Amino acid sequence: MTDEALESREDAGYGNSCAALLGVLLLLGGVGLALKPRFWDAVEADPAGPTPPSAPASPAGSPAETERAELSRRESPAEEARSPALLEHETPGVGLPFGSRLHLKNGRTIAGQVIRADAQQVVLKYAHGRLTLRRSDVLAIEELSEPERLQAQAQHERIEGRPDAAELLDQHARPSGPAPSYSGANAGPGEGGVVRELAPRFGPEREERGWPPGEVRWEVDADEALARAQRERKPVLAYVGSAGCPHCRRMAEGVWRDPEVVEASARQAVFLAINRRGVDSPNSAGAVRLGVRSYPQLFVLDPWGRPLELRSGDTHLTRVRVGRGKGSILGALRAAAARLPSRPAPLPELPGSLRGKVGEAGRDPSACRRAAAWGPVLERLSTPALIDLYRWETDAVTRVRVVSVLAGREGGPELGRVWAETLRDANDYVRWAGLDAIAQRRERGPSREVIALLERIAQPGATREQLQNPNNVMGDLIRTLERMPDPRAEEVLVWLVRRLELRNSNCAAAVRALSALWKAHPSAEIRRVLEEALDKTTDNAWAYEHFMTALLAGLSEVHGTDYTRLPREEAVRQARAARGGR
Repeated sequence: MTDEALESREDAGYGNSCAALLGVLLLLGGVGLALKPRFWDAVEADPAGPTPPSAPASPAGSPAETERAELSRRESPAEEARSPALLEHETPGVGLPFGSRLHLKNGRTIAGQVIRADAQQVVLKYAHGRLTLRRSDVLAIEELSEPERLQAQAQHERIEGRPDAAELLDQHARPSGPAPSYSGANAGPGEGGVVRELAPRFGPEREERGWPPGEVRWEVDADEALARAQRERKPVLAYVGSAGCPHCRRMAEGVWRDPEVVEASARQAVFLAINRRGVDSPNSAGAVRLGVRSYPQLFVLDPWGRPLELRSGDTHLTRVRVGRGKGSILGALRAAAARLPSRPAPLPELPGSLRGKVGEAGRDPSACRRAAAWGPVLERLSTPALIDLYRWETDAVTRVRVVSVLAGREGGPELGRVWAETLRDANDYVRWAGLDAIAQRRERGPSREVIALLERIAQPGATREQLQNPNNVMGDLIRTLERMPDPRAEEVLVWLVRRLELRNSNCAAAVRALSALWKAHPSAEIRRVLEEALDKTTDNAWAYEHFMTALLAGLSEVHGTDYTRLPREEAVRQARAARGGR
């Protein structure tokens, strides 16, 4: 859902007649008198720019409408975002302030921040992303009181930034430790969580109407798709999506029904459909293996499941741009056919410490089969053998498992070097597992590595460590330091708060990390930089609200005054007065 091309859509939801608008406003007036909350008082336009309109409503009786009706009967909070009112759901890149509560026709309520409301749509930023809902499905919008807003914000802060990991990774507590909790959005290291079990296969774990999409010849099981690709000597086009996502529905109605694409699925490649909704189940590791954090996404794999690098100009691509339609898919398949290996890439020689531990499946070219072989024996391997397996294996699923087991082991300098290696891993899930282990163990050596890497990637012009998204890595490191306050991190965190713009959510994350450090190791410099930050400004009202929420919570600790219970303007005034009265 993050592809830039898909964000260019026709504005189909605006421009209705004044009569329709007047009718809706009259209806709202009646609802407001009945429920008596304060409605619409603080609704503002989205400061980040216009929100793309939703997809057109499906006709009654269509598969999409039937699916929404089915989902409306689910009572699980995790399914709340997929109610009949939902037109669009996007994962956020930063945190958000909570100021409103939506009352929906299906009886549910959702707390968040309304960023747009008109006669056709209501757009809400909430704990799991952005919702675009039909106005007719929203009974009322209630402005939250300050205590309610702060409570909702506090609950959200515990998972802010990384919701996907909680869905993607099966977590099991260590026998001597607390139950794990991967915080999640861009998913990431949690609060004492350890990933213990990741099933080696990936695919849909429950039936879903409209899946697999379109008319192409799909495989829905990864092992079967790879086996067929090996027999037929074809590449695999792996599609990660869902029948409920708006962009996926457009692909289902267009690309996946195109005659050329349908023919390609029969002649040129094996098409594998990975149901993104299936990763809610612990029996799915596809997102970890392919590094999927949003959808829809397309990958071209060799017959043994490794992504193929497809040259495009001077750029090597391992993902297909979904927004360019069938042209990008057919072009990628032609390029894959020219680069398809005739045999699997050879694996390195198995380290001596691992020989005889599993059968031949432990060296199978397929990562799925290797993960199935190594998974059951990890707990029985010695620490040196686990370290050897981590460095020998290329599959992210097995590497995450190994890191999670190592988190409970005692080790010397060599284990500390493993933590340093996880911080630079190309796969986000491996890095998050390493950060979780570092935060849980609170060892000084790994803490130094976190600080050193943060310093390197934060400096202007410094090497970016060949990381795909240095800013996201920076946020992961900052949040880890918030969990394990270290006085040696003070200098770089102070520098980040002073340098970063408020539009960058890492600025608020650095404030929270400094606030945690103040509680453990108060210093005049931390107080000074937090008080200086009261003067930081931005024209992005949402970013400013998010930053000030973190800042006022920190200053409440520093000044000994609870600013969080005051209205925002009064809290800022009192904090500035306390700064001047020192």
